[in-house]
Amino acid sequence: MPRFYEITPVRKCFKQIKKTAPAFCSCREEPGDSLVGNRLTCSCGEERKVYEWTWDAETTSSATRLILDNREIHFHPGFSNGTAIIRGNKPFVSGFDYYWEIKVLTPLYGTDVMIGVGTTKVDLQSSADRFCSLLGSNEESWGYSYLGVIQHKGRKVLYGQPFGHGSIIGLHLDMWKGTLEFYLNREPLGVAFASLHDRILYPMVCSTAAKSAMRITYCTSSPSNLQLMCLQSLSYDLGMTKQLRTVPFLRSQIDREYWWLFPPNKSEGSSQNGETDSSDTEDEDIDNDDYGLDSLASFCASLSGVSAGSEQADPVHQRLCMKRKRKSDIYSLSVAHNADYIVD
Repeated sequence: MPRFYEITPVRKCFKQIKKTAPAFCSCREEPGDSLVGNRLTCSCGEERKVYEWTWDAETTSSATRLILDNREIHFHPGFSNGTAIIRGNKPFVSGFDYYWEIKVLTPLYGTDVMIGVGTTKVDLQSSADRFCSLLGSNEESWGYSYLGVIQHKGRKVLYGQPFGHGSIIGLHLDMWKGTLEFYLNREPLGVAFASLHDRILYPMVCSTAAKSAMRITYCTSSPSNLQLMCLQSLSYDLGMTKQLRTVPFLRSQIDREYWWLFPPNKSEGSSQNGETDSSDTEDEDIDNDDYGLDSLASFCASLSGVSAGSEQADPVHQRLCMKRKRKSDIYSLSVAHNADYIVD
């Protein structure tokens, strides 16, 4: 296995690529038109209608088309003769954490389809007449390819499972730590890039595939504060997560603002007959004053020294959390080495 500061050769990456991840939902695509082929039109994964930004209409070209209030992007209507790219209409600035999700609406194929971030120095027209992996091709952008690799400064590293038709890609950009982490169907893949400090970044997507389409399904931001950092630390522990959810005001705030921090766990939540977990109803009468705490941050801080070893997570969830925490620990080392990649 490569160390975190080594770069895996491109040929080696593609030999190790796994099968494409299954779609987020089982909905079928609807017939398209002459400009865009068959695509998903369902609203699965769009329960929280929060949109702090959209795609920038001023950065479109003849190879891109925007619909749905500029949230849905169609690449290469008709045919493709190069790489099309678009960026968001609001910058990401220092001192904030950003999380957004993009749903892939059509089958992906060809040279590359990528999701990531970049600076204003990214030339959006430079590759209009050539097929390439544009995001991450230089030091001004960072990208996650549908082939399962990440790229920066033109170097590709095997990262996660390939994504495709029906996948939901989440991105967590921490502008205080300077890290970028990707999620695949709401499962965290671990920190991919570091050293993104002191930059003004924009969300970006690019595609070489004709009649391909993506849609912004969620985008939000919050200040990088103690509250968020405590939740990030506690999210690695299923037992601690369950404790947090026994307190009504914490559970509601987590479900409303920080739901994306906690990996899905099939052993939790609704049962097959649609009944809710008893822990969600039995503790409704807990008074916040019983804890002597008046904020989420103070409560999380008070729990940071509590052991939750008695709670048993399912094996899949445990492996997911361990992998994510391992990459978080490697991040600390990478800062000392001034590394751009986080790889285990």
